Amino acid sequence: MRNAVNYPMVAGTVALETKTVGKIQGIQFAGEMIRADSPKQQELYFKAFPYARVMNPILWCIRMERCKMTDNRFGFGKKLIWKRES
Repeated sequence: MRNAVNYPMVAGTVALETKTVGKIQGIQFAGEMIRADSPKQQELYFKAFPYARVMNPILWCIRMERCKMTDNRFGFGKKLIWKRES
């Protein structure tokens, strides 16, 4: 978290674990990590994880700048790319 506070641009991957090339699915993303201070952001989180409210956590979110989804079930190397407009 110290690094994210000082260097808020982050990237990551969420992928289904498989060794079968035809079943590869996942996303790669990049964006800015920011505190989720708005009540709407916090309520969305606590709706999904109500037990977390008692911990009074500091919540963070990622403002997505780009995202690439790969889903080989639709054909090898099939990718959908999204980029935030300026």
